[in-house]
Amino acid sequence: MDLSRMNLRLNPYGLLTLLSIIFFTKLTGASENRPDKVLELTSDNYDESTKNYQIVVLNFYADWCPYSARWKPVFQDTAKHIYNETISYDPSTIVFGQVNCEVQTTLAQRFRITKFPTTKLTLNGKPCKKEYRGARNADAFKDYIKKFLVDPLIYINNGLDLSSKIEERKGAVIMYSGRADEHDKPKESAELQTLRRVASQLREDCQFVYVLNNAAGSKVTPPDMYTLTFKPHHKGLDQEIPYKSSLTDFVSLSHWAKENCIPLVREITFENAEELTEEGLPFVILFYDSNDKSWIEVYKRVVEHELSEESSRVTFLFADGHLFSHPLKHLGKTVKDLPLVAIDSFKHLFLYKQPVASISQPGKLKQFIADLHSGKLDREFHFGPDPDSPSSQTSPPESAFNKLGPSAYRYSLLMPRDEL
Repeated sequence: MDLSRMNLRLNPYGLLTLLSIIFFTKLTGASENRPDKVLELTSDNYDESTKNYQIVVLNFYADWCPYSARWKPVFQDTAKHIYNETISYDPSTIVFGQVNCEVQTTLAQRFRITKFPTTKLTLNGKPCKKEYRGARNADAFKDYIKKFLVDPLIYINNGLDLSSKIEERKGAVIMYSGRADEHDKPKESAELQTLRRVASQLREDCQFVYVLNNAAGSKVTPPDMYTLTFKPHHKGLDQEIPYKSSLTDFVSLSHWAKENCIPLVREITFENAEELTEEGLPFVILFYDSNDKSWIEVYKRVVEHELSEESSRVTFLFADGHLFSHPLKHLGKTVKDLPLVAIDSFKHLFLYKQPVASISQPGKLKQFIADLHSGKLDREFHFGPDPDSPSSQTSPPESAFNKLGPSAYRYSLLMPRDEL
């Protein structure tokens, strides 16, 4: 603004006018790039329209879908609320967009949309693995979005409080700071910024903790240096796994955090069953007795030592047999028969026929999975045992977990569950 060209007198009224102009200029300048509505996104404008935003919230819909019709006004109302509430934020913080999947089929395929409506987020240009599956009302959705607008890091002043501050059910990435100039709040650094970027991507899978000023009880950290570790869930701080690469290398740190935060073997519950089922990979499941969890560690060791390369073809899970008693009934078993191992292909449920203790023998569980891939398990279901198979082989029951996928009472599905 060129004040020399403005014919304003420096009297109280002129000064008031000047301040008003400056304030208005700042206000409009700060909001000129801020969206005020839900963007209609296409294959042609998606990248250009979203590239400058940290958070992109996407509603994939179809006009013919009744669930989409009911969700659309809630989505739009939430967008308006968040835009108004984040007026003090950087305009590039968040944008809401919608995609008409009937018209924008290429964009729908890019995001692997198989049902309507589907609500996804991208953070710093990368799609979140998890989508929104909560209640379809404005309050629940607003609360969900607001979680992404706050700092993903937990700050702790006293390392002695670490154990009480960390949830045991989740793993934790912990950065110990050796900076002596940190007191009540951290000092910004390249290391801290990199950690925050990684945390924003994985906040739903892990806890990210920053311990200030090498606080008492924390890891010994050299002055002005940082130490980064991962604490597995349900394990003590004495079992932390150190990170040994550059703390400012986002790619390296992100890869390391994903490997630790998203375990090779996961627990299936009724809360995450829909999400796991929608990944579309056959389940290899250990059904365990909640009164004896030792088999979980045995199973994890076998998978980690022998079967990590199978993680792109099957999903390794463990399930509380008391909670998931229905699949046991499909197998003709009860909780008295636990532990058991089975494969659910989303068509059939195949029982591991050998004693469960034999999974510790090299190659045993690997062969069971290989028989799934080769079609042997399915072939024996349709045509009887192969000549070299035990005569006790029986026909497998139908899948028990395909019914836990996305419900036709909540979504319009693009394909039958067993085709995923």
